Order: sequence, then C-alpha cells, then structure tokens
Amino acid sequence: MAPGSNDGGRLEDKTDCTSDVDAALSQSSALLSSGALDDAISLLMGAEKKCRLGNDGPNLVRVVNGITSAVLNAEDGVSWPALRRSIEAVCSRRSQKTA
Repeated sequence: MAPGSNDGGRLEDKTDCTSDVDAALSQSSALLSSGALDDAISLLMGAEKKCRLGNDGPNLVRVVNGITSAVLNAEDGVSWPALRRSIEAVCSRRSQKTA
C-alpha cells in the first residue's frame, strides 16, 4: 500500500523523522546565513516530503514553520514570491495525499 494511504480507516504507521528534520533545519540555517534562500527552501521541501509520506505530523509542522520562517526572515527582506510558491507547493502536496 502507498505511504499515507489507509486500509479500511486504519492509517499507515508513523515514521519518526526527527533526526532528518533536525539535520535539514540546521543545514538550512547555514544556507540562509550565506544568502541561499532557494537552496534552503529546496532542502526543507525534501524534509517536508519525507515527513508527509511518513505520517510524522509534529515534524512536518516543524519543517513548514522552518520554511515560513526562512522566507519571512530572509537577509534581503521578505520574499513574497518565495512564500507564495512554498505555500502553494505544500498545499498541493497535501491535497494530493488526501485525495
């Protein structure tokens, strides 16, 4: 059965992605300090996918918060286009999973 699918109302087991999320958040902070916002977002989107497919809600929230914080606290000011792209990507991925 595909990750994130259900079987008669029973959800697939949760995968703990804490170590992966910790590493991604740390690496994205380093990328952000060097001004590489797009690279940081790409890294965090990979962690978002891993958490989403692994049904790890708490770490998924941490990753999405990290993406939002990265965009809102960028060195050169808020990147509204990057925020919009990130929100749209997360929302479309989530809707594909629940469909």
